Amino acid sequence: MDKNNKETTIRIKDIFDRDVDLIPDIILYEAEDFMGEPQYNLGLRFLCEHNGSIETYCNFTLNFGEFIGMKNGAYVDTDDCGYFAETILESGVATDTGLTKRSGHYDYPLWKFDESFLESVNSELYQKYSDSYDEYMSEAFGDQVQDMRM
Repeated sequence: MDKNNKETTIRIKDIFDRDVDLIPDIILYEAEDFMGEPQYNLGLRFLCEHNGSIETYCNFTLNFGEFIGMKNGAYVDTDDCGYFAETILESGVATDTGLTKRSGHYDYPLWKFDESFLESVNSELYQKYSDSYDEYMSEAFGDQVQDMRM
């Protein structure tokens, strides 16, 4: 986590109906674009304090190995984290795009995470992702990138 920014926590109810304060943390997943070139996908996991130490609560997003062409987009692991996904949406840090990816028996929703939220979580790692994404899209689409912003 970025020590220069204010720590953001999100309170959820766990499966036993207890309050848990989650600390978001950015992950950069390695992925490939449609030409097999290495890129980054954005990932998000949540940490929590347990017995005086910080531990991983869950990996909130999934990486399917293919580059996500929407900036700040990630597939949410509703199989493992579905019981509190609505709480995360209600917090305003993400919006559901209505798109999904099917894997096995589950449909995983594609969410777009708020840029200011991601920067507050870890500005250095987010900047690495953002710069890489912007450079890739600029090289691939040139001046059309501004017209494609979502």
